[in-house]
Amino acid sequence: MRSRYYIILIALLAWTGLIIQQYLLLAGIPGNGLTAWQAVGRFLLFFTILSNMLVAISCTAIVLKPAGAAGRFFEKSSTQTAICLYILVVGLVYNTILRALWKPAGLQLVADNLLHVIVPAAYFIYWLLQVNGKGLRWQQLPGWLIYPALYLGYALLRGKLEGLYAYPFINPTINSWQQVGINCVGMLLLFVLLGAVLIAIKKWQGHKAAA
Repeated sequence: MRSRYYIILIALLAWTGLIIQQYLLLAGIPGNGLTAWQAVGRFLLFFTILSNMLVAISCTAIVLKPAGAAGRFFEKSSTQTAICLYILVVGLVYNTILRALWKPAGLQLVADNLLHVIVPAAYFIYWLLQVNGKGLRWQQLPGWLIYPALYLGYALLRGKLEGLYAYPFINPTINSWQQVGINCVGMLLLFVLLGAVLIAIKKWQGHKAAA
């Protein structure tokens, strides 16, 4: 029961951060020249937003429809570990590379900390303490890389078409394409290494529980 309440809390935190961020984009329309649809499109450009949406949707499905297809899918240890991987990368990359690039204030600071600090930390704690890693296999790790790979192609295509790149390290207008490629390989390695660490943690927990 306590786990259920904690999942509800994570869902509320994630949805709150997402709603505030979208509100700020829509509220800024008069000054940024965007239409409402363009503001929504920009909202969906970022890995941070999409990954927090995964957290919010998965937690909501587990709470509201635990016996349904979506609830069963999102309650799988492999699915929850993949989501944990994505949201941890969001927190790590933002707080080590991107945080110094700007100084948000007011509601933007609230959304910023919800999406990049509080939700990643809260979901990791849930995953660490509540997710049963019995079904995890090393062979599942390559499948977890599909979403980041698809996102990279999506972000680069939108950047090429719209001239707006979500993150500076994938922006060829401020880096060479060679450097963008190196940065992408570095990100791939981060996903692989962190994913391997998560699997190792669950295997260690399983061995400890069985001892």
